[in-house]
Amino acid sequence: MEWLPPKLQSLQLRWFILTAAKCPTHLSQMRRLSLERCASSNLQHFQNVLEGLPSLSSLDLEDILDLSERHIMHIRPLTQLTSLSVVAIGNHHITNSMLGLLTTLTGLRRLKWHAGDMLDSILDPAFLKAFPNLFVLSLTTSMFYRMTRWSALNVMDFLPYCQLETIGP
Repeated sequence: MEWLPPKLQSLQLRWFILTAAKCPTHLSQMRRLSLERCASSNLQHFQNVLEGLPSLSSLDLEDILDLSERHIMHIRPLTQLTSLSVVAIGNHHITNSMLGLLTTLTGLRRLKWHAGDMLDSILDPAFLKAFPNLFVLSLTTSMFYRMTRWSALNVMDFLPYCQLETIGP
């Protein structure tokens, strides 16, 4: 990643393999990182990239190959995040209960959580209460219906300024 220009603010990578032993210091001011259908040759590379981006305010992870709970744990220290998008539908390693690992991100204003499958549990409303500054919550339509069925959307009463988006499936 040394080939990237200094003072880069935003980076979107598709079909990229993270192999960075350490994130280049000239990227430490990057504010937005989007990884779509990427892979990391090992978990340490994923961790190294995130640790090297302390100013990151937006992180998008979409269909990351082999994304797991251990990857989600490395997002926890990114307390500057205001926007997080995790799209991992059909990835049995990412479940809705993993949102509980991210309750340290109290500054989130936008959360897109499209994870789990039809057999997964609903999002625990207690996890959503941990994000008092949330303005936009994006869920899959199936998650919305399951939460409605079990009256779990009452959490929205605790987030009076939050807009709920639903996106298929």
